[in-house]
Amino acid sequence: MDKTEKKINQILNLLNLTHEENMFFMETLAHCIASDEEREVLNEYMQKCNVKRECICSGMYEDEIEILN
Repeated sequence: MDKTEKKINQILNLLNLTHEENMFFMETLAHCIASDEEREVLNEYMQKCNVKRECICSGMYEDEIEILN
């Protein structure tokens, strides 16, 4: 995990959102990032999160989060 991924991870941990909310937040954030390199890192992070259907930030699977909610 590089520096940008760590920053994203810290933000998502603080927000404590569901998988869908995390994805929406990251999609919105992607439009605000000026650096192509950081935007690419965010897009890769989003793909990892979406492929696994797992909230990487919390280490919990989506169905576990739904049970908690």
